[in-house]
Amino acid sequence: MKRVACFVAFLYCIIALSSQTSISFAQLFQSGDMTPYIGQTLQLTDTLHINGWGSQPRYMWVSDHRIQNECEQGNLPREAYTFSMTDNSLSNHLRLGTKLTNVTLKVTTAQYATLMSNATYMNHTRPTQHQPIGDYHLKVCGFNVEKFFIGIDGYETKTIKVIEALKNIDADIFGLCEVGEYPSAMNSIVSTLNKAIGADIYAAIADNITDSSAIYSRAGFIYKKDKVAPYGGLTEASTDRIYKKRNIIQGFVERSTSEKFVFSMNHFKAKDTTADQSEGTRITNASHLIQTLNTTVPLQYADADILVMGDLNSCTGEIPVKMLYDQGYNCVMNEFEPNGYSIVYNQTVERLDHALASSSMMNQITGATTYHINSNERKDNTEHNMFRSSDHDPVIIGLRLGNHTIDPPTEGEQIKIVTDFKSSLAPFTPQSVEGYQTWFSDASYGARMSGYANQNNYNIDWLVSPALNLSNHTSAKLQFDHAINYDRDNKKRSYQTLWISDDYNNDVETAIWEQLIVPNYPNGMNWTYASSGPIDIPQRYLKDNIRIAFKYVSTLTESNATWQITNFDLEGTNSATNISSVETKKQYTVYVIDKTIHVINQHDNQSSMIDIYNSNGKLLLSQQITDKLQFTTTDSGIYFLKIDNEVYKVVIA
Repeated sequence: MKRVACFVAFLYCIIALSSQTSISFAQLFQSGDMTPYIGQTLQLTDTLHINGWGSQPRYMWVSDHRIQNECEQGNLPREAYTFSMTDNSLSNHLRLGTKLTNVTLKVTTAQYATLMSNATYMNHTRPTQHQPIGDYHLKVCGFNVEKFFIGIDGYETKTIKVIEALKNIDADIFGLCEVGEYPSAMNSIVSTLNKAIGADIYAAIADNITDSSAIYSRAGFIYKKDKVAPYGGLTEASTDRIYKKRNIIQGFVERSTSEKFVFSMNHFKAKDTTADQSEGTRITNASHLIQTLNTTVPLQYADADILVMGDLNSCTGEIPVKMLYDQGYNCVMNEFEPNGYSIVYNQTVERLDHALASSSMMNQITGATTYHINSNERKDNTEHNMFRSSDHDPVIIGLRLGNHTIDPPTEGEQIKIVTDFKSSLAPFTPQSVEGYQTWFSDASYGARMSGYANQNNYNIDWLVSPALNLSNHTSAKLQFDHAINYDRDNKKRSYQTLWISDDYNNDVETAIWEQLIVPNYPNGMNWTYASSGPIDIPQRYLKDNIRIAFKYVSTLTESNATWQITNFDLEGTNSATNISSVETKKQYTVYVIDKTIHVINQHDNQSSMIDIYNSNGKLLLSQQITDKLQFTTTDSGIYFLKIDNEVYKVVIA
């Protein structure tokens, strides 16, 4: 009997090992690799992401997430496990970032597995348009075009790809880097692009920087002649013989508004493939750029609206970029596209291509995006299209020059700002006074700030509202939901606070601020959200140019809490809507979730006419409603709702 029992047990083990087991990715790698599961067939419960390719289409490197370079600021590091998986059904390489679900695989070694059934592949469609960048007047693009040198092998295909990309992006101003010899390379781009468009649209800025090199990497500008005009001349941001060609500055004026801004396009020293001794050169690049921005630019261009773009060959958390933060430049991409990337290297994503804005410039940015037409494509792509025109993705910025404040309310209008901060921090603007950590938008949690990054850090960081005109309001109030964790020293009422000012002028340190008391705070030691409760705006602030701001503080000696804010709602009532016959006045609830405006009629069986306009006065919708309405848009900005005789303003971030 014992022999029979042992044989049955042995047979049961064989069946169990050979049968399919449902398992999570974390369980698969709980010992550091897949050794415990060699020979087993497993059904994964997690979605996989393709992070790298093998030598043939059927070979791919996968993980449970896109692995981000650890030098990215604001990145919350997680253990990154990856393995090679074979899908013998594939005949073409899929784009990096492709997702796989319904994965059944057989583990062959500690780092290799074979797909055993048809998985579902998602997110592998090539983009043909970049993501929205708000209600812009000017589109600006920074683009490393990767060795656009006339006469190199593959130049004809390279030209087709770059021109197709530029034509598709359709920017009003392009800042390009890794362009070859002057002037023939830039002139070749302009003439070929105009020919592809079929009209004399673009012109190039002459750089007049000469040296003995026949081919050398440099930066340059091309622009639409009917949209903008250059002014102030071209400035070199470095005295170095090589880098004077790579770090350049030019002023532009918008023809339709006469508004100006200064565009700095850069290409810092590349990273070494071994020990990175080039960091010192990039620090020097940043130092020369900062010195030029602080001394030459104010005199030559007489404008504080500065946009810095280019391939800085540094992640958002590395010293050369931090040096620009310390000068008051805001990381545009961290606001509009947190944890985004512009290049893929060794299976990791990172942002080397940046957009940074001075405080006054930041208020004029309507949106920003990275156009992933290159980094997720194979290097050996020779198709005659825009994909893999470079190893870097272009960064695209929307500008509405002169857009410093929200338009003042009109007769009968109630001011209203509603945002959950999950798609971006807009319409608020982050401003860092001390420290390298900054406010950023989290798609799950809203506006987020923490001073902790491997250790306690000293930080003072503000999140400032747009200018508000409350001059014809009789009252205004706001509220929000917030969570605070790791507040071990119980400092939240001192270090996570709310403020108001009537003299802010793009610098939190020169403004006079008054603290608004937040009635309710969360526990401070978990991620549970609490409502702030209603917070009244004091009567003395019911006037023009009012700013509301969240202030975060952390120190070296006390625990650095994480503060998360969502569901911000500010609204007011003005004299035009505060009439005595309120019993005959219709009441409406208007609010925004993500990019959808919701309108609810609180009176049953009473129909109303609703008109929705954008900030340019264009009528987007005119409709009769009886109970409720939802209007979804892809564009951020200010919208006006006229419901019978009432007008509401909402801001979509």
